[in-house]
Amino acid sequence: MKISIAIATYNGARYLPEQLDSFLRQKKPPHEVVICDDDSSDSTMAILQSFQKDAPFEVKIEQNPIRLGYKKNFEKAISLCTGDIIFLSDQDDYWFDTKILEMTRVLLARPNIFVIHTDMIITDENLVPSRQTQLGNILALGSTVEAYVSGCATALRREWVSIVLPIPTEVAAHDTWIHKLALAMDVRTICLPPQQYYRRHDKNVSQWRASKPEQMNVLDSIRVYGLADKTGAWRRELDRTRWTRKRLLERTENLKELGLLSRQETAIRKLDRRISALESRIHNNSQNRLKRLPKIIRLWLSGDYNNFSGWKSALKDILRQQSNYS
Repeated sequence: MKISIAIATYNGARYLPEQLDSFLRQKKPPHEVVICDDDSSDSTMAILQSFQKDAPFEVKIEQNPIRLGYKKNFEKAISLCTGDIIFLSDQDDYWFDTKILEMTRVLLARPNIFVIHTDMIITDENLVPSRQTQLGNILALGSTVEAYVSGCATALRREWVSIVLPIPTEVAAHDTWIHKLALAMDVRTICLPPQQYYRRHDKNVSQWRASKPEQMNVLDSIRVYGLADKTGAWRRELDRTRWTRKRLLERTENLKELGLLSRQETAIRKLDRRISALESRIHNNSQNRLKRLPKIIRLWLSGDYNNFSGWKSALKDILRQQSNYS
């Protein structure tokens, strides 16, 4: 089984050497590392070229003449990989030496899984670990494992690339797209315990509350997110869900080749229910509390709040402020 690592870089000289070093320390080394650099202006390219010269495995470096941006740079790196399993990597974390070994072991044991990810121990900029993990914080905030998506902790089978690429322009992030498709088809799993450090610093792309090194709880969720209008977030999720549905229908032949055609109908049906539920939440929140209450009750009785956080989401929708969106 050939292993690829796809890494997207951009002005990453400050932390990149430690991440590259973690590749060298893998108990199960990769066969190739594919690096797409997004026209860095610091010493990133010099670091990469030195790594390429000394690494005991193949290192391919592509430097974009013009910036593609985070999502498209990762899309390019993934497309250039030739491995049976493709690990995605950011430029500023640090992998434990068992990461490739343990995650490939799970995939070998479960041929019906096409996307896998692992939990991550959150650290400061110097890789000093906290007691918190990314997934642990998400669960502590009252969410579920389904909400946990992190590209830098993800690996996918090469066959799944035929479903994922190209990434629609309308989709904001490559990792959300990869995981949303996998969740819809029920082909995703998680590898525990954590297999990497997740370095937090002032230049991180993601500033999600669950990525903080402090211990989280449900009160933090209320304090941070409260009962504010979430129409904007719901509309973005509605768009992602519609694009997921569209892609799964477009890839019927690919799903058939992967032995997943029997799951397609169930996936589309669930996506349709989620789309309907999101549309209802958006509409309900455009009305005052008195008018929305009976509609929320009907949505709860239909079971559609199971698409979210159940009774907690229903209660928030009753109490939250009316939408200001037109």
